[in-house]
Amino acid sequence: MDLLQKQFSRATNGGLTDDGYSDFFNFSTGRKTIASLHTVFTLRPRHDLLQLAYEFVWTLYDLTYSPRDVIELDFKLHPDAAIPDFVWAIVTKDDLNSIKNTRWDLTFTKTSENAALPTSLSLMSGLCACLSLQVLF
Repeated sequence: MDLLQKQFSRATNGGLTDDGYSDFFNFSTGRKTIASLHTVFTLRPRHDLLQLAYEFVWTLYDLTYSPRDVIELDFKLHPDAAIPDFVWAIVTKDDLNSIKNTRWDLTFTKTSENAALPTSLSLMSGLCACLSLQVLF
């Protein structure tokens, strides 16, 4: 919240809005070229022992299944902003195969290595009409 309050004039509407025990939302406005930022936190259901047991059993059946916390940042740019249309994402190399199947806007991106990133991460970038970032933990 400190980072959002430093970067946006209206960083929140009184705090995070919860939708149950594992999903949280935040809406921020007030940046020069960004009309709004909608942040979605989708956390693993650590409060639900039955769901945790199900996830554990499913990881034994499907070896590619890896439950994680997800933070999604959805930026909406001002229509008159002089910024080229682009998409970028920092993705773990383990998720490169599945991420392109679930995110249509990342199917047109270029995947590359970057010296500033750890070797387990890749940078995806390309042209598109939206800007979206998804962080997987």
